[in-house]
This record gives sequence, C-alpha cells and structure tokens, in this order.
Amino acid sequence: MMDLFYDQFSSTSRFTPTGSRHLPTEWTNDTRRSLRNTDLLPDDLDPPIKLLFIVLYLFIIVLALTGNLAVLVVVATYRKMRTVTNTFVVSLAVSDTLIAGLNMPVQLAYYVRNEWTMGEPFCKFSKYVQGVVIVSSILTLTGIAVDR
Repeated sequence: MMDLFYDQFSSTSRFTPTGSRHLPTEWTNDTRRSLRNTDLLPDDLDPPIKLLFIVLYLFIIVLALTGNLAVLVVVATYRKMRTVTNTFVVSLAVSDTLIAGLNMPVQLAYYVRNEWTMGEPFCKFSKYVQGVVIVSSILTLTGIAVDR
C-alpha cells in the first residue's frame, strides 16, 4: 500500500516508456519498509487550534450557505432578476454553495482527525467535485468579465 502511495503522489517519481512508475533511486527497500502512515501525515494540531479551525470553518460554511441560498431564492422568486448577468451570479452561487456544503465539511473532518477515514471512493469523489466546482467558479467569473 505504501508503494502505491509513493507511486501516485511522489513528485520525484518518473514514468518509464511502458507507463509504469518507479520510486526515486535514492529510496531503498529499507527506507520504504521503515515508513509508516504516521510518517506521511503532518503533525496533529493542538486542541485550541483544532477548536479555532472548527469555529471558523462552521462560521464560513453557515455564512456561505445562507448568502448563496438567499441569492438563489431571490433570483428564482422575482422575474425581473432573471437577466444574463444574474444567470452568471446564480452559477457562481451554486458553485460556492457546493464548495461550502460538500467540500468544506470534508476538509474540516480531515484536518480535525488528521487522517482520511471516509474510504477511497469518497476520497476520489470529493476531490473530483472540488475540482469541477472550482473550475466552474473560474469559468463563471471569466464569463462575467467577458459579459461586462
């Protein structure tokens, strides 16, 4: 399992013409065997800092969900608000809502536990959603700039 981790995430790994990956030559088999999962994780945060992270994350999550859902309700309720510019704003509000509702709680759980406990499929899904939503936000901001 450790070899798989290093093969996928090592910035010094290289591809061979056949497509397989190799560990850096300076890493011997003894080095790979002596590493544990705890060696790969950052040091655990102190309890006061964890509490600060929890409070700030929850504040930002609640504020983002409240504000973005308000934008969605206002634009959906009033017909006069359905303009091209507001369509871009709604797209941005949906992206921000997804970040606040899906990505931020997962990140907070990871930071507090200092390990991934939600399984490999959810790890892949959460990273996929994060990438899609961030690209969506960037493209929406680009569309707003071009529209202006």
